[in-house]
Amino acid sequence: MGFGRHLLVLGALAVNLWIGGDLVEAWVGQYARVGFELALIFGYLLHVLRIPFGLGRRRPQDPPER
Repeated sequence: MGFGRHLLVLGALAVNLWIGGDLVEAWVGQYARVGFELALIFGYLLHVLRIPFGLGRRRPQDPPER
């Protein structure tokens, strides 16, 4: 994925956090907004930047765990 697409996705994430966060907070509350925003941020890191956070499959070159 090119740098321009990353900027576009990051901009869309920022708008989604702002508008979606306001709606979630109005409907459910402040703690739900925090959870919503954290889910979006970690989803971006996991799916777009491919930072695994210990999730997903192991790479073939990694030794098996005991």
